[in-house]
Amino acid sequence: MNIKKNLIVLISFPILILFFMMISNIILEGHAGLSWNYFVTEASHAGRSGGIAPIIVSTTIIVILTLLISTPFSFCSALILTLVISKNRYLLSLFEISLTLLSGLPSVVFGLFGSAFFGKTLGFGYSLISGALTLSCMVLPFYTKILHDNFKILPREYFLSGKALDLSLYQFAKNILIPLNLYAIAAGAIFSISRALGETAALIFTSGYVDRYPHSLLDSGRTLSIHIYDLALNIPGGDQAALKASFVFLLLSLTINFILSVVLKNTLLRGLQ
Repeated sequence: MNIKKNLIVLISFPILILFFMMISNIILEGHAGLSWNYFVTEASHAGRSGGIAPIIVSTTIIVILTLLISTPFSFCSALILTLVISKNRYLLSLFEISLTLLSGLPSVVFGLFGSAFFGKTLGFGYSLISGALTLSCMVLPFYTKILHDNFKILPREYFLSGKALDLSLYQFAKNILIPLNLYAIAAGAIFSISRALGETAALIFTSGYVDRYPHSLLDSGRTLSIHIYDLALNIPGGDQAALKASFVFLLLSLTINFILSVVLKNTLLRGLQ
């Protein structure tokens, strides 16, 4: 047992060292020259100078839209899998395998699908709504799987009690399923936020590169991840600006996940009182 434990520590140690080296480099190099103006002004000189205000706005809109779209669809999909499709064992297995396969698809595949379907077929073009819909499709399988796995382990008595009380599906979901599965919903939401914040490949094909303020959901918008990618690879002399944007990205990701965790935890505690 000690040999296995020591082996795990030995393997994990270099990975942790590399991780902390990367984070420390972003923090030490990225915070240099950071000021309030950086958060409230637009980018200039192809992002080498100026700020990232429009980029933060576009990122926030896409993240919120992704959550608003993916959460109800994932919840309803998991509910249908649990209450309806589970009656057919073979059909349920087919859906579960499909969810697993879709969860592992490369993001560029979703990006090409989003560009073809949302951008061209539906006519949204390069826009915030195209990006959000594409990301929603990308997180939907994993989010649905998280909720379905939690619904499956609920005692059967909850479902029987709902039937005995003649609760509608809406009442059953609102009063029983949601309070009992807040942590699963939180896990899926945090995953969706992390995926939306860090996604680049899918959004290049759907939301676009524009670094101006979006005036509607049909406008193109650049997220922080795309901004970092563009500065690091396409803009000569953009390395320092990329590190600064990476530092903000790190802070934004940690802050959003922390706030969401606290809010959902407090909601759960109020529900148990």
